[in-house]
Amino acid sequence: GTLSLVNMTIDSRSDTRCIYVSEGTLNADDIVCTGGYNKTDGISICNAGSMTLENTAIRNAAVVDINYRGVIYNSGSLTIKEGVANDPSAYSYAGTVFNTGIFNLEGGSLTGLAGLNNHQYGAAVTSSGTFLMSGGSIRDSNGNSAVLITGEASAFRMTGGTINGNNATSVLGSKFNIAMSGGGVLVRSGGSFTMDGGVISGNISYMGAGVGV
Repeated sequence: GTLSLVNMTIDSRSDTRCIYVSEGTLNADDIVCTGGYNKTDGISICNAGSMTLENTAIRNAAVVDINYRGVIYNSGSLTIKEGVANDPSAYSYAGTVFNTGIFNLEGGSLTGLAGLNNHQYGAAVTSSGTFLMSGGSIRDSNGNSAVLITGEASAFRMTGGTINGNNATSVLGSKFNIAMSGGGVLVRSGGSFTMDGGVISGNISYMGAGVGV
């Protein structure tokens, strides 16, 4: 089935996720998700179906165990449109979005989250599936590379949008750690990155400020 959520606040009271879609379609517009907490993947939002987020804010997601992946976890089809943002209090060891399915970033902003010294994950996006960026911004993340593409057949195609102002030099350990390469994008073995448009600028790392491979 299909569910539409418009103009509301979902407060999980730091007890569970705000939104969980196991199948079907969810369209959310002008939504605030606050207080997300979960001891598995997807601290605030978990999607295994089809989800579109527009004008959606995520606030006050809890910091949890180092193995729990993403404030938003997607194993289905996720599209983020204009106005979607998270604030720095929505914090995860594995960054904002952890994607194993198909993730389309068309607008909005992913910002303020860090990999928190866990070298396995990107600060804003970790993708072992397909990540398509045609708009929006990924900015001001700290910890690891802003976008990490990892795993066999993982792919990132950028045709628009901006990746800027990210800092991959604040992880613990040697400055030659692989997590410190690619302040904007880090592509690990098995992954691919195609850039046909957009801008990557103003990022910081010890090795490859824009893109590391």
